[in-house]
Amino acid sequence: MNRQTLIPVSAENESSFDSFRLGDNAELCAELQRIVHNARARRVLYFCGPGGSGKTHLLSACCQAARALGKPHAYLPVDGQPPDSAQLNRIETHGLLCVDDCQLSVTSEAWQLALLGLYEKLLNHTNTGAMVVAGNRTVGMLNLALPDLASRLVSGGVYPLTPLSEPDKLAALQARARQKGFELNDQLLQFIITYYRRDTASLFSLLERIDHASLAEQRKVTVPFIKSLL
Repeated sequence: MNRQTLIPVSAENESSFDSFRLGDNAELCAELQRIVHNARARRVLYFCGPGGSGKTHLLSACCQAARALGKPHAYLPVDGQPPDSAQLNRIETHGLLCVDDCQLSVTSEAWQLALLGLYEKLLNHTNTGAMVVAGNRTVGMLNLALPDLASRLVSGGVYPLTPLSEPDKLAALQARARQKGFELNDQLLQFIITYYRRDTASLFSLLERIDHASLAEQRKVTVPFIKSLL
């Protein structure tokens, strides 16, 4: 589906809070779960971290949790042209909106106006609408052209997303592999981190390729097999 639309979250069984390796992010995850459950007085939350640190995973986890509660939800990546009015109108005022890659709105006043309008729609007219926004740096460092948008984004708190340590990354990778039905032993992990990129997004992307290729070719996951995919 085109990323310029409001899209449902795929693979929700994997991108959950349970499958997210906490590391130093326990407080952030707790706050995200509170906002999903309408248990937080401030119904907007901004969190930031570098690429590959798990921002999209956490936004997807919020959507999955909202879905389990029967709460309307939408995932909105700031990419390309901003959504048109018909798409924006589909967001229910008592729902949860998860905005990804907020930093991409810096060069587009149209995007900033759209986000400001969504904030007003969700938080100023109901008691249950909520908004979770993720970016690669703090709001102050974004230098947004609309001060009103910046002030609203920080009003519910700004939380850092700390990248996982290498041991936590490997543990997360092993856990995800087990969910998919195969094991990554120490030899396989050592090969991957020696010859492949170490950021979390790249590692999980490789894991998807390993899973799909091993199923398609009916092959056991071995060092030679992984090497053939790199």
